[in-house]
Amino acid sequence: MEGNILISRAEASRRLGVAEITYRKREGDGTLPPTMKVGTKVMVRARDVQHYINTLGAETVAPVGPPMKEAA
Repeated sequence: MEGNILISRAEASRRLGVAEITYRKREGDGTLPPTMKVGTKVMVRARDVQHYINTLGAETVAPVGPPMKEAA
């Protein structure tokens, strides 16, 4: 786990595959982890970003219907 490591909002955006402006919007609506000011920089906890990514993975692998039948 990444403990208390802080990454920039730009790095968080890169890890999530979204534009930085999208990160700002989704942070504003509570979808993405919050940022914090550290001096003049805007930072995000790396563990919060990783937790969000792990949550997405759990949602995307859930079955959406019955298993497909094998071809004969």
